[in-house]
Amino acid sequence: MDARTGSMSPPTPSRLEIGAAVRRSRKTALLDQADLADLSGVSVRTLRDIETGRGNPGFDAVLAVLHTLGLRLEVAR
Repeated sequence: MDARTGSMSPPTPSRLEIGAAVRRSRKTALLDQADLADLSGVSVRTLRDIETGRGNPGFDAVLAVLHTLGLRLEVAR
């Protein structure tokens, strides 16, 4: 939720890219959202937010999901 407006954070291109990569990898691994959430130590709602690029999941939660799937996040300059 956006503290300034009280609304959900809209998806941005980078969030959507991360979400799409997570969803593809999850499906390739034949995991449903509940299984991946459990393996990653996050809630199903948080995983859903990550996959859709919405909400405001914590950075640690995103990294936990990526790590579980064997994905990594790169920061480029």
